[in-house]
Amino acid sequence: MVKKILILLGIVVIIGGGTIYYMWNKPRATPKDGIKITAVDLVKEYAANDTLSNKKYLGKSLEITGEVDEIDKTNGLNVILRTSDPNFAVLCNMTDSTVTLTKSQKVTIVGFCSGSNMLGVSCTECSIKK
Repeated sequence: MVKKILILLGIVVIIGGGTIYYMWNKPRATPKDGIKITAVDLVKEYAANDTLSNKKYLGKSLEITGEVDEIDKTNGLNVILRTSDPNFAVLCNMTDSTVTLTKSQKVTIVGFCSGSNMLGVSCTECSIKK
């Protein structure tokens, strides 16, 4: 009886380990051409109705056009796009930290929407669309 339990436990550990290995090493999704929107319009939609905007954009690929307001290199490269509200911006966490951008440069950034927070709308896995 103990032998059967140990064999069953071994099988469960092997299957669990294989699943964890697969999930850890599976290819990450990269944003493709997504929903086209300007940074100003994205922030306006989130300010008007956060819940509805999350249903529409959360986890989806966005193609955001706007002007670079700030470039933060504290933790990787984060690009902040200017909006009509100085207290609410679009925050883009870039995958490539070697991208060179300048303030007030007009850019189109492709990334996944991760919702809003106190500072604005956040996007991850972002890259510059060429």
